[in-house]
Amino acid sequence: MYHIIMQDMREEARLLEEVRIRVENAIRATADLILHIVNECLRRRLSRIGIDLTRDDVEEELQKERDMVLMAQQRLEEIVTQVRDQIGKDRAAKERLEREWSDKMEAFRIDDLNGRLRPGDPTLLNYHGVARFQEGSVIKMLLYSPNDFILSPFPSFETRLNLSDVPFFH
Repeated sequence: MYHIIMQDMREEARLLEEVRIRVENAIRATADLILHIVNECLRRRLSRIGIDLTRDDVEEELQKERDMVLMAQQRLEEIVTQVRDQIGKDRAAKERLEREWSDKMEAFRIDDLNGRLRPGDPTLLNYHGVARFQEGSVIKMLLYSPNDFILSPFPSFETRLNLSDVPFFH
């Protein structure tokens, strides 16, 4: 289960990075090519003299196109910001999952080791004043399945994985 979730998180990070690169390329393309051409046309229209200097339908359409390109760039910038935020959130969730996984595996290892100890085990150290286990007394041991304690944090990470804030991503 852990490996599947980690693979899903890596895949989402890869897809988010691809989206970020595509959107940043789109911003550069609109700024470099389209906006440059529209601004050049408007600048040339303003350099006309005399009776040729009129505001006509073509100039109005160029202004509309310029405004539309600027609005598209602004929206693309917002999307890049959302993608970067989502990447940060996913990285934080992944790090938290890895820490919890590591802690739980260490706790499981310690529990397993302690579960194998017996009263006469030579690794047990007895200190003065500490109660000792009495032979013949009953010990009730709880046996844990790894899934009992490993799977508990996964619902929160699966919801984090499904909460991609980026439009058009899912």
